[in-house]
Amino acid sequence: DTTSRKGALEQQLAEVHRGGARILIGTQMLAKGHHFPDVTLVALLDVDGALFSADFRSAERFAQLYTQVAGRAGRAGKQGEVVLQTHHPEHPLLQTLLYKGYDAFAEQALAERRMIDRKS
Repeated sequence: DTTSRKGALEQQLAEVHRGGARILIGTQMLAKGHHFPDVTLVALLDVDGALFSADFRSAERFAQLYTQVAGRAGRAGKQGEVVLQTHHPEHPLLQTLLYKGYDAFAEQALAERRMIDRKS
């Protein structure tokens, strides 16, 4: 999310657009607001941290990030792929997000929050 000197990020992004950089490693800063037409593979690491966080908003933030990066992979008519690193691929919210989409995920997450509210 940071660079050591002024203008360094712009130089690095220009290198990507020229085709010089073939692998990008970054945080969610790279996922938002950039157009990388040659990016065909995006990986999200340690998604379990988001799925099992004590912060009830964490899974929702993950779903938003997943949706964002999925839109970054496979532009300009190219096939894209998103890889998730998890020890719990069977997690219900993750399954819903991957196979039914963000809207179904949001409905399920909201239902879980309502159950938690009733127990409180």
